[in-house]
Amino acid sequence: MGRSSLITPFQELLNAYIFERDDLLPRSKVEYETTIRQFLAFLQGRGVHDIGLVAKSSIKEYLTHLGNQDLSQVTQRTKVMIVRSFFAWLKEAGFVTADPAQAVEPPERNDKQPRILSEDEVKQLLTVVQQPRDRAIV
Repeated sequence: MGRSSLITPFQELLNAYIFERDDLLPRSKVEYETTIRQFLAFLQGRGVHDIGLVAKSSIKEYLTHLGNQDLSQVTQRTKVMIVRSFFAWLKEAGFVTADPAQAVEPPERNDKQPRILSEDEVKQLLTVVQQPRDRAIV
């Protein structure tokens, strides 16, 4: 996916936020930058050009937008958490007076329980596992 062109104020906020996040590993910084860039481009597409005018409803619309993109709940949850951290930083840094993202709940985790093998399946698996280390793992 190509980088979307952000208006200067949004780009400057994004740059400052990523610069401040020296606690993130390089790969995480890329994920945070990509997510915030996508969120800000979403806002721009909706005619929002002032970060101080972002309302809770705008963030909920973004969450609906994510849900329509066939993303897993884990990915959606991660993106919402990144947006929430961005707004917490914006408020702490004085760029906004209120944090509309704080009241937006991320999607519920869909924790799938692992399927437990039957006794026969375990026996069958053990017949094909040859290495002692692998057998111990099974």
